[in-house]
Parts: sequence; C-alpha cells; structure tokens
Amino acid sequence: MRIEKTHAIIQWDQQKKKYYDIIKIDDIFLDENDDDILIENSYEFRQKKNKGYGVSTCIVKYLGTKNNCEKNFSRISSYTQFSRDKISKNKTSCSSISVENIRNNLNLESSSKKLAMGNNKRKIMTIESDSDKENSNFLVREQDKESELNQCLKDDMERKLKDRDDLIKCLNEKLETKNRENKDLNEQLETYKQLTDPSLLQRIVPLSIQVLKYVGTDKDRDEVKKLRSSNKEILINEDYEGIYMHKNLYNSTLVMIEEKSNPTKIFRNMAKALIPDESIWTQKTGSEMDESYFALKAAKEFLVERKVNLTDSLYRLVLRGICSESKSEMEKSQKKKAK
Repeated sequence: MRIEKTHAIIQWDQQKKKYYDIIKIDDIFLDENDDDILIENSYEFRQKKNKGYGVSTCIVKYLGTKNNCEKNFSRISSYTQFSRDKISKNKTSCSSISVENIRNNLNLESSSKKLAMGNNKRKIMTIESDSDKENSNFLVREQDKESELNQCLKDDMERKLKDRDDLIKCLNEKLETKNRENKDLNEQLETYKQLTDPSLLQRIVPLSIQVLKYVGTDKDRDEVKKLRSSNKEILINEDYEGIYMHKNLYNSTLVMIEEKSNPTKIFRNMAKALIPDESIWTQKTGSEMDESYFALKAAKEFLVERKVNLTDSLYRLVLRGICSESKSEMEKSQKKKAK
C-alpha cells in the first residue's frame, strides 16, 4: 500500500536568516504548470502570522507523513544550516582567489591546480562532497522505499490474482459437476417418459412375459406367483400355498430388514399383523399358536430366507411373549371395567 505524503519540511528566508518548519502539503500553492510538488523546488505557501495568514516563498526539503517529517526535521534543518555556514566561512577566507581559479578547481581540470588551492579548497570540496553524499543517500533511501512499496503492491496484486484464478477454477469444477448431474437427470427423465408411454407399455408387457417364460429362472417365476390379482397381497412363502400378507406389511418388513433391526422385533411385528385379534393370543399358549396358525411358520421362513437370524428358540420366545402380554392386557382391561 502506497504511503500518502501529507506534510513537507520547508526552508524560507526571513531577515537574512534561514528558517525551517513542517507544514501541510495543502498549504503549498502550485502554479498552473505544476503537476506535483518536487523536492528542492521553490513554491509559495500560506504562512501563519500574528494577524492572520500571509504568503511567503519556500524551498521544499522533504515530503512524507507528519510522523516522518518530525523524525527527519532535526537532521535536515541542522545539516543544511551547518553546510551553508561552513561554505560561507570558507568562501570568505578564499576571497583572494580568482574566479577563474575557483572555476578551474571546481571543474577538477588537473590535479596540480587542486594542490595549489591549498587547505581552503579541500575544505570547501569536502563540505560540498559531504552535502552531495547526504543528498544522494537521501534520494537512494527514498527510491528504496518506493521500490519496496512497489514490490509490496506487486506481491499483493499477484496474490489476489492467484486467489481469483483458484476461485474461478473451483467454480468451473462445480459448474461441470452440476452440468453432469443435469445431463443424468435429463436422461432419466427421458427414459421415464419412454417407459410411461402407453404404446410402449402395451408392447412391453407381452415382451416381459416371453422373457420370463424363456429366460427367467424358477425364482423369478416364484416371485411373480406371490402376487395376487389384486396386487395388494403377497404370498409369504412358496411352501405355504394360500397364505398371504398385505403389501404394506411386506414393504415395512423389508425396510426393517434393511435397517438390520432386531430379529425378534421384526418377527413380532409380522406375527401381530398376521393375527391381529388379541382374543386369539389370550386363549392360547405359544406352542398352540405355532401348531394352529401356519402363517406364523410362513413368516419365520420368510425371514430366514432373507438372512434374518431368527432361531427356533427366538421364534418360540416371541410367541410366548405375545400370548403373555395379551393375557396381561386383558386382565387389566377387565379390572378397569369392574371398578
């Protein structure tokens, strides 16, 4: 993120003295041709005075935040003042040197002329060299800061672009998945439409009979035999002809088997549904129910065929339990009526 420059260190002359201050950039006036404020350029600025504000001319020495200006103020003001005082003294002491000699010395035309200038010349050059170094170092530091900020902005932009690309890739993958799902659903819908077509149904039923007749197994044919004409009752077991259970009981039993419910719970549910009359259970024992009602044995075989672990002992235990519970319920009901 680029650091916003809000303040400046300025230098202005007053009564032949140099003064320094920190002001807001908004208080510096730009000409029509100026696009931005530049260091070491002269500008007019609004200066607070005893009776309001005035306009003076200044030289901008530093630009940055208020905090940065305060940190660099002491160094910039003391350094500039020191440099100018030294140069002024040295120039006074060297007043006897000709302008041509100074120009020749400053341009460094020959090493012999530098030696002729003596100690004063070397002092001036040292001060000016130190000043140039300081200004150069300052510019290098500013450039380094600028480069660092630019690199941070570049890295941040590259990270955001990578995040964007990753998001686009993820969304495209989700879109492809949804498109495949929609394609599958459309194919299923088309298949369903074809299967529910009346003209197809008229042809498929005779075809199914022929397939069952010549290709189907004995088990397939037995499954068809279990269906009665009403299609609401199903043969419990092929060894017990004429003993059916309602289709709802058939479906609920298959669900319990699928959920791996307790074998005694599944058989109890079938037994109570096949013989719903409570009075029958109250009048007999478990053994008598087993001998009298083949539907119970058919239900047991139905479960065993479907891998339900209903042993003979569990089978008899359930029958005794239902009979006992039914008798208890009848006794409770009779006591309530007697009261």
